[in-house]
Amino acid sequence: MLDFFKRLTGSNIQAPPQWLDEFRDNHKRWFVFLDKLEEKMDELGRAAVPELIAAMREDADPYHRVHYNMLLGVKGQYHHIRGKAQQVFEEKVAGFFNFNVGQQAFGSEFYQLLQDFYDDCTGRYETFEEKYLSWLDLLDEIGAQDLERQYQAILHEYEEIKDRFCCKQCGAQLSIPKLFFINSYIGCPYCHTQNTFEPSMQAKQLEHLGRSLAEQRTKHLLKAYEADKNPASYERYLREMFDEWNKIVPDLQSQNERFYERMLEDFRRYPSL
Repeated sequence: MLDFFKRLTGSNIQAPPQWLDEFRDNHKRWFVFLDKLEEKMDELGRAAVPELIAAMREDADPYHRVHYNMLLGVKGQYHHIRGKAQQVFEEKVAGFFNFNVGQQAFGSEFYQLLQDFYDDCTGRYETFEEKYLSWLDLLDEIGAQDLERQYQAILHEYEEIKDRFCCKQCGAQLSIPKLFFINSYIGCPYCHTQNTFEPSMQAKQLEHLGRSLAEQRTKHLLKAYEADKNPASYERYLREMFDEWNKIVPDLQSQNERFYERMLEDFRRYPSL
C-alpha cells in the first residue's frame, strides 16, 4: 500500500477538498472488501475441490454430468464473487476517481493523490483477479486430469482386447487393426465373413474426448497468446492443438484439417475476434 495518507497529515495541505474523507473511506473499505472476498473464494474452493474430485471418480456416467453440473455451480459462485468486486470497483474506485480527478489541475498535488489512489486500488484488484483465475484453473484441472485418465484407459482397453476378437462364422481369432470408436467391420481372411465389431461405451467417448484433451494439452500455448496477443502465437497454438487432436483420434484427421483451415482463415481475417 502506498504512503499517500502520510501526505495528508502535514501542514502543506491547504483547504483540503470535500472528497478527502470519502477518499480515505473508499481506499480502506476497498482493501478490506477484497480481503473478505478472497476469504470466501478460499473457503469455497477448499470445500468444493474434494467434492468435485469425488464426483468425477464415482460418477458412472461417461459424460460425467454430475461432476460438470457441480462444476458449473461452483464456477457460478466464483463469477458472482468476481461480479461483486467489479461492481464495487466501478463505483467506489473508478467512479470516484473519474468524477474528482477532472476537477484537479493536471500534475497538482491532489491530482497526483487521486492518481496514486487509483493505481493502488487497481493493483489490489489485479491481485484479487489473479487469485480468482488461479481457482478457476484449479477447478478446470480436476476435469483435465480425468481426460488424460480416460484416454489412457481407452488405450489400455484396446491393448487388452485387440487380439481377442473372433469370427462369428468360423471362430478364427482376428486382430482388431486399430482403435475404433464406432461400429466397424472386421473381415475374416479364412471364411471371408464380415464381422461387426462394436466398441465399448468407453471407447465410443474417444470422438468427443479428443478435442477437449488436445486443448488441455496445449493450454499453455493459448495462455501465451492471451498474454502477448501476437497472431503468430495463436497460429502456433492452433497448429499444435490440431496436431494433438489428430494424434488422439487419427481417424478424424481429414475432417480436422478442414476444420483447422477454416479456423485459421477466420482468425487471419478477423484477428481481433
